[in-house]
Amino acid sequence: MLRNTFLRTLYEQWRGIIWWSVGLISYCLVMALFYPSIRSARVALEQYMQAMPEGFRAAFMGEIADISSPEGYLTAEIFSFMMPIMVLVYAIGVGSNAIAGEEERGTLDLLLANPIGRARIVLEKGAALLVSTTALMFFLFIGLVLGAGAGDMHIGWWPLARGALALGLLAIAFGYLALGIGAATGSKGLARSVSAIVATGAYVLNAFAPTVQQLQPYQRLSLFYYYIGKNPLVQGIDPLHAGVLLLCAALCLVAGLAAFERRDLAV
Repeated sequence: MLRNTFLRTLYEQWRGIIWWSVGLISYCLVMALFYPSIRSARVALEQYMQAMPEGFRAAFMGEIADISSPEGYLTAEIFSFMMPIMVLVYAIGVGSNAIAGEEERGTLDLLLANPIGRARIVLEKGAALLVSTTALMFFLFIGLVLGAGAGDMHIGWWPLARGALALGLLAIAFGYLALGIGAATGSKGLARSVSAIVATGAYVLNAFAPTVQQLQPYQRLSLFYYYIGKNPLVQGIDPLHAGVLLLCAALCLVAGLAAFERRDLAV
């Protein structure tokens, strides 16, 4: 097991994956149970949203035409704010711990004592992050399907799958950013804090760019734009946007691998 970094990493994460999955499914179910009351108060809710400041509405609900529709409600209550925070906390935490955590705990030298190259360690850690995040998105999808049934939402499984997939791509991009920074610096705290700052800045940029003229030219610098700019529940996943998220993830992984190969390790 020790020589297979990929399986060892997944084995260490399985309890966390289970608890995170339970949390995501529970959150989806709880939010879905509020949907019938939202649907019944459609007129009053639309008036309330129209009276809400545009910047606030854009920041926490996105560009949603009808919050009383299943797609609008799920986008506002799950995919625009809370769920990205929860999933990115997981991905950034796992990514920052992948290499830098091993180094700070002094267990990286045990890995390197085996006939395993540095590149293989980074790639297998990255593969484990990809698999664990995919598993989390699968359970998120299950929670959405169960919630749609419990909340009497008339929405098919395919839009829900698109939403989970888009969020998974965003999580992989930031997870690999944290992994790359950790591999390059050996500092788990730095990898976690820098990734969190970048994620927060990307969210704020994408949220306020539609209403702040000075930010509009820079909106496409935000990974959140490529995650939810086309609203995957309604319009589907844009191949170009998905490609940008995957490319950013790959560049972060490759850059971290290159830096990890060259630097002296604190073991």
